[in-house]
Amino acid sequence: MHKIIKYSVVYFMAALKFIGGVIAGTVEKLTFIETALFTFLGSMTTIVIVTYLGNRYRSGLAQFFRGIKIWWFRFTNFFRWLLFRNEKYTRNELRNMLVAMGKSKKFSRMTRIVVKSYRKFGLWGIAWLTPFLLSPLGGSLIAVSFRIPTRKTIIYMAIVHAIMAVVLAYLFNEFKDFIQVNLGIQLEK
Repeated sequence: MHKIIKYSVVYFMAALKFIGGVIAGTVEKLTFIETALFTFLGSMTTIVIVTYLGNRYRSGLAQFFRGIKIWWFRFTNFFRWLLFRNEKYTRNELRNMLVAMGKSKKFSRMTRIVVKSYRKFGLWGIAWLTPFLLSPLGGSLIAVSFRIPTRKTIIYMAIVHAIMAVVLAYLFNEFKDFIQVNLGIQLEK
C-alpha cells in the first residue's frame, strides 16, 4: 500500500510537470526504473487526454474563450469609461484610449521560442521543449493549436518522454548527492 502511494505521487507530479515526477521519484527513494516508468506514464496520460479532447473540441473551445475575452473587454472598458468620463477628452480620444488599454501583447518571449522551434524543427522541436520548458499540458496544447494530427503528436511525445524519463531518472538517482550540495535541492526526507 505504501508503494502505491509513492507511485501515485510520482504519476500525478509528472502529469502536471515532467521534472516534478523525476524529483518526486528521487525524494520517495524509488529506483530509477520505477521513477522513469511512472514519470513517463503520468506525462503521457496528460498528453493523450489533452490531445484527444483538444482536437475534438478545438472549435467549440476557441469560440467559448473568444466570447469570454469579448465579455471581459467590454466589462473592463465600462469601468475605464467611468474613470475617465469626467476628464476633458473628446469622444474619439476617450475611445482611442480605451482601445489602447485593452490591447495585450500578442507574442511573449516563450511564444517566440515555441514558434521558432516549430518552424525550424516541426513537432520534434515542441516535443523536446515539453519536458524542459513546457509542461505535458502545455506541449500538447501547443501541438493541438498547430493542428498536428493526434496520432503523430502522441508518437513523437512518447518517444521524447521515454528517452527523457530514463535519462533524467538515472541522472537524479546517480547524482542526488551532487544535486543536493551544489544546487540546493533537498532530495532526502
